[in-house]
Amino acid sequence: MMFRLGQVGNCGLQLLWHLLHSILSIWYFIKAMSNLFKSYLISGGVLKRYKSLHLGKLKHLAVVIESEDAHQISKVVELLQWLDTIGVKNVCLYYMDGVLNKSKDAILQKLKNAKFFEFPC
Repeated sequence: MMFRLGQVGNCGLQLLWHLLHSILSIWYFIKAMSNLFKSYLISGGVLKRYKSLHLGKLKHLAVVIESEDAHQISKVVELLQWLDTIGVKNVCLYYMDGVLNKSKDAILQKLKNAKFFEFPC
C-alpha cells in the first residue's frame, strides 16, 4: 500500500515538473518570437521611438571586428572616423588575433583624439 502511494506521489511530482517545464518553455518561446518581431519592426522603421539615436546618452559603443576585417586597417580607421563624425565619443574595439596591436601606431596617427587602452583578458 505504501509502495503504491509512493509511486502515485512520484508520478504526481513528475507530472507537475513536466507541466511547469512546458509552461516556461512556451513562455520563453513566445518572448523570443516577440523580440524577433520587434527587431524586424525596428529594422523596418515602423517603431517611431527607435528612429532617433540620442548620442548624448551613449557612453560607450563596443564594436567586434572579425579577424579578416581587422587586417584591413583603412576600413577600421574609416569606421572609427565615421563614428567620431556622428558624435560617438568612446569606442571599444574587440578582435581576436591581435592584428590591430601591430597597427595601433598607424591608427592613432590617423585619428587625432584617439587613446589606446589595452585590457588584459
